[in-house]
Amino acid sequence: MKILKIHFDPPSSKYGTGNFILNFSKQLSNSNYDVTNICCRRYEIELFERSKIKLCSIKFNRRLPFITFLFEFLILEFFSAYCLIKNYKTYNLVITYGEVGIISSIICKILKKKHIKYFFVLYKDIVFLRKKEKNKYKSKERSIKEKIIFLLEYLEDKLRIGLENFFLKFEKNFITGSRVTKKRIKDLKNRNILVNHYYHNLEIKEFNIRKEKNKKNLLLIGNDIYLKGLVKFLYIIKKDYNFYLKNIKVYIVGVSNTFEFENYVTNLNLKEIISFYPHTNKVSDFYNDIDIFVNLSLIEGWNISIIDAYLRKIKIFSTKVGCINELFFQDENVKTCSKFNLDNINENLKKFILNKNNFNNENYFKLINKLNHNNITNNYIKFFEKIKNEKKN
Repeated sequence: MKILKIHFDPPSSKYGTGNFILNFSKQLSNSNYDVTNICCRRYEIELFERSKIKLCSIKFNRRLPFITFLFEFLILEFFSAYCLIKNYKTYNLVITYGEVGIISSIICKILKKKHIKYFFVLYKDIVFLRKKEKNKYKSKERSIKEKIIFLLEYLEDKLRIGLENFFLKFEKNFITGSRVTKKRIKDLKNRNILVNHYYHNLEIKEFNIRKEKNKKNLLLIGNDIYLKGLVKFLYIIKKDYNFYLKNIKVYIVGVSNTFEFENYVTNLNLKEIISFYPHTNKVSDFYNDIDIFVNLSLIEGWNISIIDAYLRKIKIFSTKVGCINELFFQDENVKTCSKFNLDNINENLKKFILNKNNFNNENYFKLINKLNHNNITNNYIKFFEKIKNEKKN
């Protein structure tokens, strides 16, 4: 079977979505699927054997809401439509991600091609939650520059939600990594929906038991400082500054808007506790001496970083999102907290930091079995065959 995949992010282990696309494509290629990826040049691309990558657009060193999105969206739409029409006899299946692929979707309907829409989460949920969180911490008085950015963000949100609604209304086949997202789509009748968990690296290694020390190292990974709960985390640290100063050192990796985040860290006088870094290809290096992985996201499609941490036998403190909802039940290595209540998060985090129990291995190998690559790939293959063999309308 030959598959065309259309998405914004190129295959790369540097970013969450790119990481998934990279390993999803590898899994399909290893199962003798012929895969072509069409994507934008957003960041470094990782080439790999037996898969084709077609790039469109240019790489932006600085991104502007709406303007950058609209440019990349239009380039990707027309380029992928051209490739699909030119090679329409070649592909058995077309997979498009998120809000991308509206022209390809229409072409698939005209040419009677099978099309699958992949949603990690619904974008309208992201917009609602991010706005709710941002309004808590952002000043109501905005500069001219901030007002322009706010307007551009508003226009982009409206456009992306409109595109998403088109797919929800007119598409039949969906894949997601979350039962929560499936429930949101399932309200629409007569849909084929696959919920499939995924992970990219299941090498089982022996990790040394972390020795108890005066200060515990905490790691947070996330780009959007509001949606990923990074700003919220700063306000929690501020609540009991002396306790956290005495007991922890924090590393935050992957911050997109470093200038804005630095202003928060400076204004709250947290530089002695917080060290933060932009995107890096060497995220795994930060796991080496970490005691607790903290995730305060408002929404997640899955969150590979949490599983990365867990499989390194690092304890997890997280909101109930993504893989936390799907995989970790009654696991003493994982503590969940409220998404919004700062007092609740603060009290539970302090208790978790003071907890001296070592990582419990009982659920470790159960998780390995759940994320077995063969099982994950077979789920995709069965779903693809089902879609392929359905009678044409």
